[in-house]
Amino acid sequence: MNARYQAYELLYNTLAKGQYLNLGLKSAHLSDSSRGFVTRLVYDTLQNYDWMKYQFESHLSKKVPLEIEIILVMSCVQHFLMDSIADYALVNEAVNLTKKVKHSYSGLVNAVLKKVVKQTLLESDDLAIRYSHPQWMTNLFRKQLGENETTQLLAHNNTIAPLYVRLNNDNLKSKMIEKYSLIEDEEGYLIGNSSLISDDLLKEGDLVIQDKASQQVVMMFNDIQGRILDACGAPGTKCSQLARRFETSSITMLDLHEHRVELSKELMERLDIKNVTCKVGDATTYEDEPFDAIMCDVPCSGLGVLRRKPDLRYRISPNDLDSLQELQAAILEHMDTLLKPGGQLVYATCTLNRKENEVQIDKFLDNHPNYTLIKQQTLLPHHHNSDGFYMALLIKSYDMIG
Repeated sequence: MNARYQAYELLYNTLAKGQYLNLGLKSAHLSDSSRGFVTRLVYDTLQNYDWMKYQFESHLSKKVPLEIEIILVMSCVQHFLMDSIADYALVNEAVNLTKKVKHSYSGLVNAVLKKVVKQTLLESDDLAIRYSHPQWMTNLFRKQLGENETTQLLAHNNTIAPLYVRLNNDNLKSKMIEKYSLIEDEEGYLIGNSSLISDDLLKEGDLVIQDKASQQVVMMFNDIQGRILDACGAPGTKCSQLARRFETSSITMLDLHEHRVELSKELMERLDIKNVTCKVGDATTYEDEPFDAIMCDVPCSGLGVLRRKPDLRYRISPNDLDSLQELQAAILEHMDTLLKPGGQLVYATCTLNRKENEVQIDKFLDNHPNYTLIKQQTLLPHHHNSDGFYMALLIKSYDMIG
């Protein structure tokens, strides 16, 4: 199958059918020779969709079907951002693809692209268009971060994310760096080469793919002796790090979805981790004996991982943020019933939305004066070259004796 057609199918399934891009790429039958090209074309298209649409909109007299819009945007990406094909070949490939998808629009695609390849790249003063983020999302960032930080963040979201990895055994660091050609960044985190680190290689159990921001969530805890709950733990990446850091502790990992719990079990087995029990359970209702520490990496809007998941910007809506905040609050409330006095609670999200982060913690503290906020931090992607994360450590006090 033609590589451009495969890219088109992935984009159409993502934008029209709501397919998760990472799952689409995993299930696509891509050859070794085409995988890199298709992946880059799809990512570049999603990251620059509105900006590339801006390049040809003036040449259209009316709105075109999504199928045709995708083909035109893909073609603009190749012409302006990838420079991987001659103009005549670009137009010809797009026309041939259109004939397979919606034959009656082949003449329009031909005419529009012949104009596009003769023009210079058009800039836009509208950040939402220039960096292809929804207007509501751009406004949210602008309100919370300001104009300059928002511009930097949006631009950063359209770059390639490094592949951070974590060693399953830190004692073998030098050997693993050499074996897998890893690079150590200025903070000591390890970066892998995505072309070298395959699923088969990961099965060896030496490495775990985990962004450095995600790794810092586990490091928020002080020393722990006793039982730990990972309340929203699948697919188990942070939980496996927790298990390695506190090897004498017994850890219960919880997730609502059985298939994700099975993935977590497979990860623990692959990494030869023995102190984790993976269970299906609801973090808003789960019952157990009190724990000495709880890690609560709650479901969130994901506005900190837009670089790694460019399809998310087309899937999430402002209404989703409201429902997620209600769920987060419910999880936090229930965690209080499962934490021993003196216990540690780490709350984390991979979003930059303050209503899911600082505001959520402030409300919890207002309702639970027996908790103390020890520390909190927000990692901005463009400052740390990482995913965007918020994390907070709270301590539950012992009952006061009057």
